[in-house]
Amino acid sequence: LKVFCDAFEFQYKFSGLSKYKPRERNLPTDDEIIEAWHKIQIEKISGGDCEGVGASWGWVYGVIATYGLRPHEILAIDYEKSFQPKNYKLYINETITEGTKTGSRVVFPLHFEWVDLFDLANPKTKVLINKTIVNFSILLGIRTRQREINFPAYNLRHRYAVRGHELGVPVDDMAR
Repeated sequence: LKVFCDAFEFQYKFSGLSKYKPRERNLPTDDEIIEAWHKIQIEKISGGDCEGVGASWGWVYGVIATYGLRPHEILAIDYEKSFQPKNYKLYINETITEGTKTGSRVVFPLHFEWVDLFDLANPKTKVLINKTIVNFSILLGIRTRQREINFPAYNLRHRYAVRGHELGVPVDDMAR
């Protein structure tokens, strides 16, 4: 902003403004992700839950972790094309989420073996029925806090990016 103001010979004293510091992200390790996946599937806790949704929440969590999705992008999966044997690519169709930040794209699993571990080729979508982007994200946040998972589901997306880098995938490819 200072350079911009200087270009127009506009003098402004920028000192004394609040100092922005981005909050630190607590990126989980792959072992912590697997532990959280086990926790999120627990059916009952004190206060009650709907029976039969544990496996569905586990599937959702596994997809977010394995494919690096934003949580709401679970609602934009093209199930007819996705999770096919051999490479288990996932197809995101942006028209399903009505033009939000999501763009249509193909995503590959990292770690590939998580497709089997989390049984992702067999979608369990009970918790997705009649959900909107907003209420799904809220419910996922509540579920992770109830299960004492110490990082938000969105951090799984960032961990996916770091995992790709660790596995030697070029940064530009991960960004795409």
